[in-house]
Amino acid sequence: MSSEITTMDTAAIIEITTNENSEQINLDENEIITISNVSDPEINSIHESIGSAINDASIIRIDPDKKLTKHIIACLIFAVYTFIVMAIAIIIVCLTYPKQILYPLENNANPTAVAVADFNHDNYSDIAVVNYGSNNIYIFLGSINGIFSLVTIYSTGIGSNPHGITIGDFNNDHILDIIAVTAGTNEVILAQGYGNGTFGNETSYTTGYNFNPYAVAVGYFNGDNWLDIAIAIYQGDHIEILLKTC
Repeated sequence: MSSEITTMDTAAIIEITTNENSEQINLDENEIITISNVSDPEINSIHESIGSAINDASIIRIDPDKKLTKHIIACLIFAVYTFIVMAIAIIIVCLTYPKQILYPLENNANPTAVAVADFNHDNYSDIAVVNYGSNNIYIFLGSINGIFSLVTIYSTGIGSNPHGITIGDFNNDHILDIIAVTAGTNEVILAQGYGNGTFGNETSYTTGYNFNPYAVAVGYFNGDNWLDIAIAIYQGDHIEILLKTC
């Protein structure tokens, strides 16, 4: 015996084939249930043999709205997940982004260059700043939390207008010294370090009248293990090399 049941909501046709002499769907006797759906292209026809007896024939309604509901739930879950990930990323950036700290100098200091090194052997970087307008050098000592303290101000002379600075051990005593060039007085100034963040015993060298030295660097130019000095001469359009021999 064969019967058809049509559900108008889903346009599905369910055909149940049973033993003609039995009112019970008994799959031990090879009854077959066929489901055809003409409205959903994803389901054409399903033929399935069921391996247990069903006393009361039941019709399962296939609701196409369930599929849409699952998609909506999936989209909502994805949106919530994306929001959480973005919120966490923003929090991490806010907590780790470098914070700006300002260290004021005197009025019209006009800083032109900085140099960084460990001046007092505490394994924290310190800063030396040359100020073109106020004719001096500021020494800031660093600490474990990244905070710097102004400890010393060294004058380079009235009208000296220091413009460049660098750091190095110029007398091979394993203590860092400072080299600065002054555009106003056309000099190279060497200040010897004492290992505690302070400097003194300054020595100056003249570069030439109105040369305006603007930048300075050091290196071992002739391989004698004594630091030598290279100076950029702004007005003279050349560089000047000072070789240290002892």
